[in-house]
Amino acid sequence: MADMEVTPSGALLESNELKFRNLFMRQLRKGPEVNQGEILANTAIGMGETAVNNWAIYAGPKQDAKLVGRAKGMHISARGWCHSFSIVFEGERFSGSTLQAMGVDSEDSDNIPSEWSIVGGTGEFQMARGVIKRKFLEWTADGKTQELTIHAFCVSDMQSFPDPPKEDGPWGGNGSSKGYIERGQLPARLLSVTIHCGFIVDALEFSYLDQAGQQRTFGPWGGSGGHKETMTLGTSDFITKISGTTDEVDGRTVVSSLLIVTNNGKTYGPFGTENAKKKFSSGKVPSNGRITGFFGTYSKYLDSVGVYYA
Repeated sequence: MADMEVTPSGALLESNELKFRNLFMRQLRKGPEVNQGEILANTAIGMGETAVNNWAIYAGPKQDAKLVGRAKGMHISARGWCHSFSIVFEGERFSGSTLQAMGVDSEDSDNIPSEWSIVGGTGEFQMARGVIKRKFLEWTADGKTQELTIHAFCVSDMQSFPDPPKEDGPWGGNGSSKGYIERGQLPARLLSVTIHCGFIVDALEFSYLDQAGQQRTFGPWGGSGGHKETMTLGTSDFITKISGTTDEVDGRTVVSSLLIVTNNGKTYGPFGTENAKKKFSSGKVPSNGRITGFFGTYSKYLDSVGVYYA
């Protein structure tokens, strides 16, 4: 006799809710961008046809829409298609994160909206559980397009940083305005950093997840001059160090250059103009640490900069 027991658990995990809408998946069986192929034809019993897929998922229905990921896996005919695949996200914040999906389509699935289960995830979506709702949109000469809506919950990785972040810096002068983060909004993970620069660092802005998992954006701290340079951090990317120089401009000490280093060895910058005589560096951040946000002062330019680290 089967023993199937369900018991309450006292374990509590913080979770993030995923709501992804307006995603469009193109399934192309032929043409220059074919992304699925048959590896086993139908058998005598009318079942067993098997195909592999690398379906492209876009942020809009038009041909020039931005690619956000690919559904990689396989589907098998059993008088209706049985699917098993991973959505691998590409670009910007969710790069490298995955959602694992399974589900069954009816034989008339193009006329009846159906659902696939989300049974797992990695990266930003670790231990995800939820549903992908799919709706047929259109047929073309090469294949078809479906609209996807994703609703899921996944474990928040904020437990990795239970303590408030520490501070290093600031370096530079004293601006008339202060750029500081209040205690209830302290950062846990950086998502992106934007530098406005010309011959010096004009301004700084950044986005991050706070310790409650909420996304926040600060800045720009500084003036409107210079051109913008933005670096977006993937799920496995984080900043390990910043360095730079200061200089005197219009009678004020300002940040004249800034260099950013990540855990995968990439460097961004230097932004602005380096001053060989007045250097600074985030020396307090340990080798196993990461920079989670910034603080400082500003006026017409970025006058000083410091970092939060965990």
